[in-house]
Amino acid sequence: MADNKYQSPWGNKPDNNVADFFSKKKSEFPKLNFGKNNFGDTKIIIAVLAAIFVIWLASGFFIVQEGQQAAVTRFGKFVRVATAGPNYHLPYPIESATKVYVDHIQKEEIGYRSSTKKAKHVSFVKNSIDKILPEESLMLTGDENILDINFFVQWRIVNLGDYLYRVENVRETVKSAAESAMREVIGSTPMAFVQTDGRAKAEAEAKQLLQRMLDEYQCGVLVENLQLEKVDPPEEVIDAFRDVQTARSNKEKTINEAEAYKNSILPQARGEAEKMLQEAEGYKAEVVDLAIGEAKKFDEIYREYSKSKDVTKKRMYIETVEEILKKNNKVIISEGLNRSLVPYLPLNKAQQRG
Repeated sequence: MADNKYQSPWGNKPDNNVADFFSKKKSEFPKLNFGKNNFGDTKIIIAVLAAIFVIWLASGFFIVQEGQQAAVTRFGKFVRVATAGPNYHLPYPIESATKVYVDHIQKEEIGYRSSTKKAKHVSFVKNSIDKILPEESLMLTGDENILDINFFVQWRIVNLGDYLYRVENVRETVKSAAESAMREVIGSTPMAFVQTDGRAKAEAEAKQLLQRMLDEYQCGVLVENLQLEKVDPPEEVIDAFRDVQTARSNKEKTINEAEAYKNSILPQARGEAEKMLQEAEGYKAEVVDLAIGEAKKFDEIYREYSKSKDVTKKRMYIETVEEILKKNNKVIISEGLNRSLVPYLPLNKAQQRG
């Protein structure tokens, strides 16, 4: 009974039965023999493995198209950028390449969405506005007014490594940063100025601020253009605003007309004033010269008079009488004929002349 207690399932002789079992199973597997008979099979296996290895190495060759760049990563870490043309990276899973178009201009719309669908890499045309987004478009101005502003931003990739691996969603980042930059610029600008002469200035300042923000985020993009599409008050007050704009336009028109009138009158008045000044200067010079001449003449006469007062007095008397008499009609009668002629005075002609 003691022997039957540990009886093997293969019989009463457990050791021999186990050995027979393993010898029987061993005979079912072929023996690996690396002798002369199986040398050809070994060469085939090595050749197949070598071919697989060569194919694996060759899988690292890739082509980057014109306008593309490829970011090469090694075990998930960015290592370099491959440019257009044939390139090579270590086969997967050691290295891998991600191709991206870098010369295509991307566009982000803020405050509205265009009616046409945008492809992934599209050059942009001005499309009709399909949807207005007040949560993006309504902005507070520097003088505490509200404007409904629509604008778009065009950008492109300049650093592929930063673009792919620094920021998770670059498009949303550009859109959010553009809205923030525009709000900051509009918030420090009066409404009337941004709608007229300050429009271009607001675009330039917002573009510069947006680029600075994207550089701080290391997005790897360059802002090519930022353009305002619409700068209007909200629709609820558009009629009143138009009335204000009309009044402002009339004011500007009146001012321009006044400026034009001023510009036409002032040169004429300045010319007449200059003419009067020149005439006055000429008259002044004439009177002064005449007075100087008379004074010199008087001085000369006085000097001659001082030398011989009687002769000079007589000469001055004669010259004065001569000056007076030469202006009158007169008849001279000699002293001898005076007795035989009857004096005749034509009073009628004298009165007519008088």
